[in-house]
Amino acid sequence: MTEFLIRNKDIPMMVESLGELFQEKGVMVKPVDLADRMSQKLNRQIKFHYASYLFSQLGFVTRISSGFKDRNSRYIIPDYELMEKMRR
Repeated sequence: MTEFLIRNKDIPMMVESLGELFQEKGVMVKPVDLADRMSQKLNRQIKFHYASYLFSQLGFVTRISSGFKDRNSRYIIPDYELMEKMRR
């Protein structure tokens, strides 16, 4: 398993980005979407592997799509209670 260096602003920015994306896209938020949003907000490149590592370490989970067109896609499951705990 690869270890990543987590910077101070990464976790609050991830939670903020997840909240925005869940409002915009509902339950169709992919780790790539999160990485893109975090990159915009932090003004540095965030790879989806790092974003995936961050949200999984904090307790967020993904599900595999059951749709035909995107059956290999993973989506982040919204956990609003966990997001609220992370904001405190």
